[in-house]
Amino acid sequence: MHVDQLEHAAQAWAVDHDLGDPERHAYVGEAAGAARRALPDLVHRDAQRHVVERKVRSRRRYDELVAMARRGRG
Repeated sequence: MHVDQLEHAAQAWAVDHDLGDPERHAYVGEAAGAARRALPDLVHRDAQRHVVERKVRSRRRYDELVAMARRGRG
């Protein structure tokens, strides 16, 4: 979810709950700020997940090649 989408959702929630303008503005700003602070961490975790997946695929391929070599020598 993009920060803009989160801001829009927070705005809709604030309107649905009849918050006045100052309260609504503060709520939306707080929600958007939290999203902006969390975003780099989420991007980092996603990148780390891809690195781990690549290592696992690489290790599986290595294991397959070793097994094929052992069968070939057998």
